[in-house]
Amino acid sequence: CNPGIGMKVLFQHLSNEPKKLMILGSSCSPVTEPMAQTSREFDLVQLSYISSSPALSNRNIYPNFFRARSSETQRILPTFEIFKRFKWKKIALISETNKNLYTLKSSVRIIYAGFYPDPGRRVLCKAYYLGLKPPKYVWVGPGWFTTRYWWRNPEGGDVIVGKARCNNSVMDEMVLGYFSTDPLDISQSQDPTISGMTPMEWAEAYNYYRTNGPYAQYKGAIKFASFSYDSTWAIAIALNNSIPHLLEMNKTLEDFQYNDKTFLRIFKSEMAKVRFQGVSGPLAFTDTGDRLGVTIIKRIQTTDLKDTIIGLYYDRRARIVWNNSVKLKWGTEGDKIPIDFPTIKQQKESVPLFLYVTMVIFTSVGIVLALSFQIFNYHHRENRIMKLTSPNINSAIIAGAILCYASVIFFGMDSETLGIHYQSFMLAACWIRQWLLLLGFMLGFSALFAKTWRLHIIKDKQLYAFIVAVVIIGIVILVAQAIIDPIYIEERNLTDISHSDGDLIVIPVTMNCRNNNSILWQVIMLGTNGVLLAYGLLLAWRTRNISIAAANDSKYIGLAVYNVSIFSGTAVLVGFA
Repeated sequence: CNPGIGMKVLFQHLSNEPKKLMILGSSCSPVTEPMAQTSREFDLVQLSYISSSPALSNRNIYPNFFRARSSETQRILPTFEIFKRFKWKKIALISETNKNLYTLKSSVRIIYAGFYPDPGRRVLCKAYYLGLKPPKYVWVGPGWFTTRYWWRNPEGGDVIVGKARCNNSVMDEMVLGYFSTDPLDISQSQDPTISGMTPMEWAEAYNYYRTNGPYAQYKGAIKFASFSYDSTWAIAIALNNSIPHLLEMNKTLEDFQYNDKTFLRIFKSEMAKVRFQGVSGPLAFTDTGDRLGVTIIKRIQTTDLKDTIIGLYYDRRARIVWNNSVKLKWGTEGDKIPIDFPTIKQQKESVPLFLYVTMVIFTSVGIVLALSFQIFNYHHRENRIMKLTSPNINSAIIAGAILCYASVIFFGMDSETLGIHYQSFMLAACWIRQWLLLLGFMLGFSALFAKTWRLHIIKDKQLYAFIVAVVIIGIVILVAQAIIDPIYIEERNLTDISHSDGDLIVIPVTMNCRNNNSILWQVIMLGTNGVLLAYGLLLAWRTRNISIAAANDSKYIGLAVYNVSIFSGTAVLVGFA
């Protein structure tokens, strides 16, 4: 497969008599490609028996090229039939230039490998130590390798890749279940070929001649010999069918000269029309000069490691025929077909139901306690001591506390916990809890601070106006947020969790209430409430020396502000972490 030697031989033949009507060869694509470009300059038709490079299908570069063995691209369709039959949709690809096995671990299970035997052995050995082993992983690749145990070290001993060593038993394990596609070399038909012999009769004759007599020194591989034989017949038929067309122009094959466009047109036209039953099956060509033949689909599934033919793909009709008499053995639990990718399950993260119910119970106790205080406050509102504490403002404080308690229920509430699988329900809970908490906080603390302010202002209307003004500020903030930057539900995927067998990947998903400018709105709300708390502390400081115990709430205000500041600060730090 040396392009230099190939080109040297080509020029030697073209330089010597007799004139060469067509070119048969070569076998290796790296040699065939420059040869086909050169033969084009001489207006020669070239037919290769086994070159399979997809580049040779380019009619702009190789306009006069044909081949008797299908292109690598044509073997993709039979491979797709394998994937379709077993419903494999996720496929990993490994080529000579991309052999990164680490990205495949615990993910894609069907691996298509395009490699030659030597790098293929190294890939399989490395894959063994990465856990990419049958039957969980299925390998699909070329089937044209000429040696039977191509995966073993041809020199004997272990296959060595860095520090990894793989003996024959390891390599045998790696190819068990290996799928491959390969152009049919010997047709299974019992009908005579164009030569009059059946494919099996031809194979017997070929084996006799290559092992006996003067031809024994030329032991060509039988996998490629049938294509060479059919290529010779194709050239003979094309030349024979060209004779009548040449006679119409008073020419014969003996009149052929290089760079004769007439001969080229006739030879190329007749080669494109060639169709016959060859040793390698039905032979015909596409518009790009590629072979229309039969591709066999094989699998290694028995302990003797022999290829078992499980299907035939006919290029001409794009039809697959499966050998249903072959029972496929997978070696998996229950002998099930391996999956192409672990099942992915999204699991919504939610507050555990037990914890949620517990918090609801505590919250309900708080609401009941607040209501009992309200009942007490109402029944004793005419009491002299109660009048000093301002019963109406007490009611506002209690109402604010109840709103804050109620917001806890909606903070822990989500669709998964309650079994209600509607995102709109979660979105409504986001809005409700934010309104309840903000308005409850501002109502409760503004009323608490108004009680202290009452010692300086005699008229209750001014106190009520203060409370209403603070609540209106909260409403304005919430309405502005709803119009400018409404809340939406964000689903965030957390770190994957693989189960022990690797066939299931659980992705925890959290559902969070978000705004496009969440930080800005938190600063506005926290800043407003911070100003309110600071004002409350100022009032508490100014009223700290009041002698009437029933009217002096400075200590309780300080304690309330302290508790709210500590817990709110902690919550903010956790939220931003």
